[in-house]
Amino acid sequence: MKSKNNKTVTKGIVFAGCSFTWGQGLYYYSNLDSLKEPPPHHYHSNLVRFSHYEYIKTIRFPRLVANHFNTFEVCQPFNGGATYSIIEWWENCFGVNENTATFWPGPGRSESIRDDYNYPGHFFDDFSTIVYQCTQWPRSHSPAMIWKNDHGDIVRTSHHNVMINQTEEFHKWLIENNLTLDQYVHNGLVQDINDIKRFLQNFEHNGVRAYIMTWPHDMVPYIKNDPWLSQRFIEFNYHGYNYTNIEQMMGYMHLQSVPHPELTIYRDLESFTEPPQDHHPSLKCHQVIADNVIRHIEAEQYRNRMNERT
Repeated sequence: MKSKNNKTVTKGIVFAGCSFTWGQGLYYYSNLDSLKEPPPHHYHSNLVRFSHYEYIKTIRFPRLVANHFNTFEVCQPFNGGATYSIIEWWENCFGVNENTATFWPGPGRSESIRDDYNYPGHFFDDFSTIVYQCTQWPRSHSPAMIWKNDHGDIVRTSHHNVMINQTEEFHKWLIENNLTLDQYVHNGLVQDINDIKRFLQNFEHNGVRAYIMTWPHDMVPYIKNDPWLSQRFIEFNYHGYNYTNIEQMMGYMHLQSVPHPELTIYRDLESFTEPPQDHHPSLKCHQVIADNVIRHIEAEQYRNRMNERT
């Protein structure tokens, strides 16, 4: 095969993230009669049909970004994810861990819309870009969080469970390891950031430009304090206000003074008279995220062209 000399080489974009990237709740905007709601702010995969999943792929921010650049996108097919599972999924897809694959879906993720845990084979030279969306660090697993309970059973749990259910065993573990709660949180954030950085540096080592953005606000200082990650950090502008993270832009946890209810599904009265009870980004929010990702990438491309001329 041989194309004409002026034929553009089309390389795709990898989008790695959790339910925010996957597009949870966007199926509600299809207005299909087959839509059913789980309990408020929950997700039941058995209520989401193939048609719902195909619909969200057409309107989530990864597709909007890829359409703008006239290319294709790949996303992990499962909803949700922790840093360790996001990274391990993609490393197995790109053959980084092909001989030592240890990915497992984790509690509550055994059901899926598609056969999520068969890794599609991808190659670095087919892609120009990866956009990584940080999720909540307490979802990750830490080898340090292993202990024996009062019955002598081995306990291995996630940071998320520990932070929500701060048991007597956990506080005892902190004392035994000479840690305060703040130090424990700091160590968890550092571990996640270091894992993400290593993951993205491997993509750049293989010729794929990396970018990072975050849903949770507590990742921001760790990204900005890292010279390598800070150069690849995507921030957000919406209605003239600047935000470093999606959580703040959506108005979670009193992080902002300017409310944008239309950016969250359950508050999106612009689209619904009775919004679905889902706290994930709305269709409008996906458009805003896409606009800012596009703006950031194009600004860097412009700077690179200017540097090449000087």
